[in-house]
Amino acid sequence: MNYRISLYLPVLLLSVSLSASGVSWAMTDQEFDKRIEVIEKRISKADKKSKKRAKSINKKFNKYLERLKINGFASAALTTTDVVADHIIGIDDTKNYQSDTMIAMQANFQINDSTEAVLQLVGRGTERNNVEAEWAYIAHSFTPNFVVRGGRLRVPYYTASEYLEVGFAYPWARPPIDVYNQAPLTAYYGADATYNFELAGIEGVIQAFNGTDTIVTSAVVANLDQMYGVFLTLSKGPFSIRFGDTLASISLQGELKLTPPPVVINSAEYADFVTLIPTIKAIAASMPELALPPLDTELQQYQAFLAYTLYLENTDQFGTGLLDGVAGAGGALAAAFDLEGLSIDFQSIGLSYDDGNWIALFEATQLIFTGEFTDANAHYVTVGRRFNKFLPYFHYAHSYTIGEGIIASSIGSLIPALVNGLGFATAKQKSYGAGVRWDVRNGIAIKLQMDHMTDLEHTFGKFLTDPGNNAELYTLVFDVVY
Repeated sequence: MNYRISLYLPVLLLSVSLSASGVSWAMTDQEFDKRIEVIEKRISKADKKSKKRAKSINKKFNKYLERLKINGFASAALTTTDVVADHIIGIDDTKNYQSDTMIAMQANFQINDSTEAVLQLVGRGTERNNVEAEWAYIAHSFTPNFVVRGGRLRVPYYTASEYLEVGFAYPWARPPIDVYNQAPLTAYYGADATYNFELAGIEGVIQAFNGTDTIVTSAVVANLDQMYGVFLTLSKGPFSIRFGDTLASISLQGELKLTPPPVVINSAEYADFVTLIPTIKAIAASMPELALPPLDTELQQYQAFLAYTLYLENTDQFGTGLLDGVAGAGGALAAAFDLEGLSIDFQSIGLSYDDGNWIALFEATQLIFTGEFTDANAHYVTVGRRFNKFLPYFHYAHSYTIGEGIIASSIGSLIPALVNGLGFATAKQKSYGAGVRWDVRNGIAIKLQMDHMTDLEHTFGKFLTDPGNNAELYTLVFDVVY
């Protein structure tokens, strides 16, 4: 059916219907054609308006589309160790495809010449690729050299913070764990300001930031009540230096969940303590002023075991009386685990050299806590040389805790690994590594890396359970940007 017939048909049907119903209807052929012509003009006019409106919408859409840029990055990796112990990045001696695997998409929308909105969505293998916004902010350029951003931003602790998960952007299979695993979070809600300048041929960047966030683990939910810091970067030719300081205060939501580690519950020392519980209960019943907690559940018994062991290791501080000493040690533990008013000072410095052939990277950090937490130092150095599409490199890293309190020195190894990750236990480790990066083509790189971790000095180092004094970590990773 052509277009003209499709217009005539409804009119003819209506005419037949009215005639059949007895309604008087009389119209000449000229009048009929004129009526049809009027209808066709109306349809044509409506069609033109529709096309004009659609063209306007498409023009506006294309105009907005020109302001939108979408790109992304991804990593697929295979990682394993030669020890049964659990590593802090979630691997052991089995094949692990999750710890270093991730995919991300970033959208940049230019609102106007001075304002931009940025959204970066990241799905990590360690979180079963549940997508979360790592970046979600608005940036406004007051001048070409002065930019303010607000929203969800990356914490600029490290030299590679801005591209921490963009594996293609750095030479290693992953940033050195000894240094880059110290900070408890990678992003925050707040604002930062960046100012670029040049002085005597040296390019400089000053970045200041302020914000808050919430740290959620299976052991604790903590509020990052206040965080602020400032960093300065200076560059000239192939050389660059970056240094700064971050200060933060933390408060706890509820209590630490001290899930008893199986290795402690199954130990002979713990079994011996459990046999003393009936005696402790009997004595406590006659001394209500001590207000000892009940010792009926495994968690209560485990907490009492921590206090008992802390007392035995420090009788000079808690006294010679068993119940008085255990009660005092328990009070010290409660105060330490309260985290109320905990403050953190994170200092870092990074040096880099890249002349297109040789690269040299150095970074050092210091994490300073208040209270019973142990301070932590770490540093690494990486040297590499490009040969066309290949970049072999070597690195050395060292991390160690200092200024340990009585909790870390006495019962640090008995506290759950996740809680120890907050800074209670001592940890020492040296890492020697070698790897090669192969830039297969634009936007695609394959890296192979081996790390030898040693000199743990009877600590767990960067492991959650005891790995002994030596361990090997093997990684094969496929990085892309698109």
